[in-house]
Amino acid sequence: MMGWDGQAWTFVPSEVNGAGDLLTSLSGPLPEAVALMQTAGPAELEIGAEVLPAHELPPPILPYLSEVTAGTLTLVQQGKLVGDIVDVPSSGYRQYVRATNTGAIVDMQSLSAMLSDPVAAESNIQQLVGRASEGEFDGVNLDYQGVDPDQREQFTAFVTDLSAALGAENLGLIVTLETPVMLDGEWDTAGQDWPAIGQSADVVYLQLPLEPAAYGDDGEALQIAEWAARYVDRSKLSLLVSVNAIDAVADSPREVESDQALSNFGELSFVKGGPEVEPGETIEVALSGSAGDLQWDPDSQTYKYTYEQADQSHSVWLGSEALLARRSRFINQLNARGVAVRGLGTLSGGEGYAAALQSLLESSEAPQPASAAIVWAVEDESGGIVASSSGEEPTFAWDDTDAPGSYVIRANFAHGDSVASLGEIDVVIKDEAAPTPTPEPEEEPE
Repeated sequence: MMGWDGQAWTFVPSEVNGAGDLLTSLSGPLPEAVALMQTAGPAELEIGAEVLPAHELPPPILPYLSEVTAGTLTLVQQGKLVGDIVDVPSSGYRQYVRATNTGAIVDMQSLSAMLSDPVAAESNIQQLVGRASEGEFDGVNLDYQGVDPDQREQFTAFVTDLSAALGAENLGLIVTLETPVMLDGEWDTAGQDWPAIGQSADVVYLQLPLEPAAYGDDGEALQIAEWAARYVDRSKLSLLVSVNAIDAVADSPREVESDQALSNFGELSFVKGGPEVEPGETIEVALSGSAGDLQWDPDSQTYKYTYEQADQSHSVWLGSEALLARRSRFINQLNARGVAVRGLGTLSGGEGYAAALQSLLESSEAPQPASAAIVWAVEDESGGIVASSSGEEPTFAWDDTDAPGSYVIRANFAHGDSVASLGEIDVVIKDEAAPTPTPEPEEEPE
């Protein structure tokens, strides 16, 4: 729905009834005329990335980015911001300062206290504008989550005031919207007023669900994105997705970095043999963690495994370049502004993810799901491979141990273009031909 204000057609937030045959504008000033329009998509998709402290964006993906959010300023009591902003190399993209109240937990208390205190709210705005200006950034990405529904109006006023303060300095505002939850058959956005925020912000990042199974052809992710496009102008709307691994207990998923997800496989230890064995003796090693075998999950189109911790069963879904393309494929369908990606700063390579971003920009064939496996290799002292295997089980047996010498058994996790070390263990095969040294006789005391 678009409205004519006397000079231009502008977006009008609206709702669709259950039958889908009635479109109703939300409360607000009446335009001079109203029309239903099929809007065109952007000339080129906007691709955003987030980089956090201790992270670094892989060089192969940089040419595909149009904006980068550099973290992280963290909201604490009385509206203060603490933390250092990541130094991101310039590469033709816009850079935004990320400010958030999220971390290991969502600090709802500090946010609520700040919104309740006009002086603290104004101080927070001035800090955000100042840090963005001093660092020569293009603006701020406001990622304040867990807004109390009773403070909906205060948060809207805060966003409006921040947008005005940034605009006065020729700086832009991105607002990250929290994933809505379904309550009584309707999507609930708690304390975030999406239509009002969409009017004030220059760009809106919509955080899509973490649940891997939500990205089916008519799944929850698409339903949320289509619903959001009624409240936020599509030309401002970017879908926020993650390429991190997802660790879920019951119905509570959370993002974890790849290294952390792989740590559940544990360390290498001997099951048969030991660090020093006789020639011909079988050596068997295993990863000591509680992670089970890798399994392909057709619903989420990725590999998963389970592990136990504190008497609770966890399921872990692994990220991949194919998942990035799969979770972002709704953009062109919605004619949305673009996509923003979390987790790219944890990658060691990036070529596969660059290909996924290129497929989005060119609307070309996306990378297909790649196999995942634990790759085992035995190396001799020269670095040559003398035995190897790969599979889904966290154990490895080496039978051909006739040649004496020093060896290293390595376990790597391979998934598409990504290879990560799971550990290594040294072993020595004794030389039977080597004479056993005769101990020197002890001298008797005089």
